[in-house]
Amino acid sequence: MSDERVDSRRSAGAEAVLKLRALLANGDFDRYWTYHLGQEHQRNHPARYQLAA
Repeated sequence: MSDERVDSRRSAGAEAVLKLRALLANGDFDRYWTYHLGQEHQRNHPARYQLAA
């Protein structure tokens, strides 16, 4: 793996850690996690699980 790729992955990981630390410090983690799970569900389970109108 090239050095550029490793550096890119490190910086992405560092950014994720900083984001999580900020969410925890602000007390917003629970709201963020609920949102995150909802977005993940929509990505992984499209219209298939939508309620009938």
